[in-house]
Amino acid sequence: MTLIPEYPKYAPRVPATGPTATDPTTAGSTVDSPRRGYWWKAMLGGLGLWVLTVIVTILTRNANLVPTLILVGSFLVPFSASLLAIEKTRGRINPTRLLMAFFVGGIFGVLAASIFEAKVSGTLTSLLAAGFIEEAVKLTVLACAARHIVRRTPGLGAWLGVVVGAGFAAFESAGYALNSSLDGGGINLLALLETEALRGLLAPAGHVLWTAIVGATLFAVLGRLDARRAAKAGPGRAPSTAPIAAWIPLVLTYLGVAVLHAAWDLAGNIAGYIAVAVTGAGRYQATYGFTPEAVVAEAQNLANGLYLAGVIVVTVLGVVWLTASVLQYEATQSRNRPRPAPMSSALIPE
Repeated sequence: MTLIPEYPKYAPRVPATGPTATDPTTAGSTVDSPRRGYWWKAMLGGLGLWVLTVIVTILTRNANLVPTLILVGSFLVPFSASLLAIEKTRGRINPTRLLMAFFVGGIFGVLAASIFEAKVSGTLTSLLAAGFIEEAVKLTVLACAARHIVRRTPGLGAWLGVVVGAGFAAFESAGYALNSSLDGGGINLLALLETEALRGLLAPAGHVLWTAIVGATLFAVLGRLDARRAAKAGPGRAPSTAPIAAWIPLVLTYLGVAVLHAAWDLAGNIAGYIAVAVTGAGRYQATYGFTPEAVVAEAQNLANGLYLAGVIVVTVLGVVWLTASVLQYEATQSRNRPRPAPMSSALIPE
């Protein structure tokens, strides 16, 4: 079972041949349908290029390759996720719109988030505020990218959210990779590679997942409003305005996703505080002025384990939330879909 369905069960299928698949420049010929699987081919090919770039950088010690290393490593997973979204939304969203959402949305997202987060940077509050600020920025980008998209469903909105979240994750990871590589004595290549590998592995469970949840809810709300306007807008009547109550699910989803985001960001700090309290590292430091190496190692291992557990919990909650949102909408549409009238017994030959 796929997390986000490729097509709603009730969506009409476009025939592979016929007038819609005919190349207008060549009468009678057909256009081959695009092949699938480019996303994982791009993932494997990009991973090979990243490893090759790492090897050449280490052998040559050429600092000019560092930007290439940062771009390939930071964009590998997010861009592959966007290619998957392009394949899954084929025929329903223009690929150009998705690519624009990835690049323009990603750049706009990190710029806007940087401006707003600058006012609260350097404090513990910044980790809490970052979730609300960044999710608000991505929601704005989502709303802009959703314009002129017809037949909006949660599954389609989730895939659009995947692209917007992936763009944000790619550009943000590039910044983190650059910061981690900066060293007073030169470029810390090991720190750069560790940052890229960690953020690449966590990207699908972070920004990509959170924005997919918001996108699913946004399109569910817009889909209901479109149906309501179509039903109420009779001949000579203007479409009815959207009631404020219709947007409540989106507001609640935004707040919930922002809390998940903040919990992810605070997981490391919370894990560290718990580890220090459980192992008694703080008590040693306060009483004797130092902490034994064995206690430090125990606290570090416990903190790492707690952080990993926290990340897993947040990810599982997000996956369950996204799946429930899409499946609930599909179930509602299935119940509301008109059923064919039963055949009359008079039409059935004896």
